[in-house]
Amino acid sequence: MLKKLLVTLIAITMVLPTLVLSSPTLAPDLIEKLYTTSNDEFIPITIRLTEQLDRHDREYLTAGLDKEARRVVIIEKLKEIADETQEELLQLLTDLKDDNLVKDINNLWIANIVCCDAKPTAIYKISELDKIAYIGYDQPVNALLDVTWGVNKIRAPEVWDMEPTGFTGAGVVCAVQDTGCYIEHPDLSDHLWINEDEIPDNGEDDDNNGYIDDYHGYDFYNNDSSIEDYFGHGTHVSGTVCGDGTDGEQTGVAPDANLMVCETNLYLEEGAEENQWEAYQYEVDNGCDVVNCSFGWKRMWDPDRAGWRQVCENCITAGLVMVIAAGNERGQVDVPECIRTPGDVPDVITVAGSNKNDYISWFSSYGPTDWNLDPPYNDYPYPPGLSKPDVTAPGGRYTYNEHESGMILSTQNNGGYTYMEGTS
Repeated sequence: MLKKLLVTLIAITMVLPTLVLSSPTLAPDLIEKLYTTSNDEFIPITIRLTEQLDRHDREYLTAGLDKEARRVVIIEKLKEIADETQEELLQLLTDLKDDNLVKDINNLWIANIVCCDAKPTAIYKISELDKIAYIGYDQPVNALLDVTWGVNKIRAPEVWDMEPTGFTGAGVVCAVQDTGCYIEHPDLSDHLWINEDEIPDNGEDDDNNGYIDDYHGYDFYNNDSSIEDYFGHGTHVSGTVCGDGTDGEQTGVAPDANLMVCETNLYLEEGAEENQWEAYQYEVDNGCDVVNCSFGWKRMWDPDRAGWRQVCENCITAGLVMVIAAGNERGQVDVPECIRTPGDVPDVITVAGSNKNDYISWFSSYGPTDWNLDPPYNDYPYPPGLSKPDVTAPGGRYTYNEHESGMILSTQNNGGYTYMEGTS
């Protein structure tokens, strides 16, 4: 009897991986991960459902509406789709969580995506469900890129002085989705975005939006209200966006914009895609106008490109302008794969880097890129592909003297200023 049981268990162990790996919904990187993962190991995954808000429906729903009305309508429709289609999946995940096969469930309405950590047996069960389009491995990557300079080079002061009132970013909410921010910096501290429905530091979710003490933004990396900069990069980008010169250096191109800080996981950690998508959802939900993203996924990392495009198109239709780095892969990756995701999404504003002589920076990614996935994302096959990037901005050195090279001077973590270079 014992021998027969042992043979049965061995057979199940051998068959299960075959069943899992034969599912068409599993991403290649997840299949590879499953080959090398023990049955007791949790794998961070993203689950994209088939039901999505397509371009025609977005256009129909928002025709003739102003920006705020578009945002409200799109949010309502996306939440409706998620509520109607995620129920079966969420019930399965809850049951699997009770069996210690799943943890950290996070359902997102921004593109009908559910994220969680799951053991291989659970992934197999999830893949059996109908209406699942894609299951991906949210693997650790170094998604972080560098930043830009050039207030005078792009002639920002002329825009500030335009009649009748100038354009300084006043009244605009700009999110910097990065490594956090040193919000006490004098150049930033007096024009931070404020969640007026939240009481700061009381340990309560006053506005019932799922985030405690999200007064100036939120830390989606650690799931708390601490938005301190863990790397220094986010503070530098924030100064490039809206530093107002109070401490002596005019670094920001929109010095009167209100800064929303969205701290995310960008550096060699699992769960980074989930982090970015949740932050985008938060920005849309809170009426943010523009987001700057100094990150991207290389093709070799197998990002869910269809998922990224769906997320970005939903955000843009809801009124969020998305400014995305092209990448730093010049000379390392050939076209059409040189531009990182989501910089390759058609409707985002993709930014490459240039130096003081207006030549493309030695590191900056270039296009064209392509979209040759399953419909509807087969609209830009290569050749000729999709023309990207959309703009270039100063941000690259041509000498090793940082003061002369074209590197960017901007706000520094814990105060003062420092130089960096990059494409966003």
